[in-house]
Amino acid sequence: MSMYPYYSMVKNMNPNQNMNPEQNMNPNQSMDQYQNMNPNQNMDQYQNMDQYQNMNPNNSYIPKCNDLPARLLKALTGERDARLYYQELEKMTPTEEDKNIIMGFYNDERKHYSNYSKLYTQLTGTQPVLPPPTPPNIPSYIGGVKKAILDETDAYEFYRDTYMCTNNPIAKELFFEAMTDENEHAIRLNYLYTKNK
Repeated sequence: MSMYPYYSMVKNMNPNQNMNPEQNMNPNQSMDQYQNMNPNQNMDQYQNMDQYQNMNPNNSYIPKCNDLPARLLKALTGERDARLYYQELEKMTPTEEDKNIIMGFYNDERKHYSNYSKLYTQLTGTQPVLPPPTPPNIPSYIGGVKKAILDETDAYEFYRDTYMCTNNPIAKELFFEAMTDENEHAIRLNYLYTKNK
């Protein structure tokens, strides 16, 4: 059998077979309109994504964000709170393995906080001012792990959206790194939840 069945079908067609070019034609369009269509038309014709987006003001697939400092403040608040959360959750860990995994999360959140803080200062010329933290309330270790899974997936989605909408190359790099870290955290937390439930 041929590796290209559709090519074989075309090759074996009767060359004298009459084909009706108007079979699937829109009656409201002329033949000239069909003949002038470019079958190879694609996104390459647009110089950049901004030009493509501006063609359709309702296009929301890749939104633009002009509020990077505000997004950094939100990320900083989340990273600070996550660091405090894991600091408390680590005290409840039942095994050395759990403790090492949770402390790995703590160190990642501290790294993210430092990176976001430096970028915020670079963009605004000021130090970030955050709302006061709320002390974490963790009734049980397994309950704390479950809540952390939800928090990490929320953070992942926020970082993903910011990565996609910002044009700042440094911010893109930092949010991409944090996004992949949060995804890894959620995977490892699922492991801890399954192991301890």
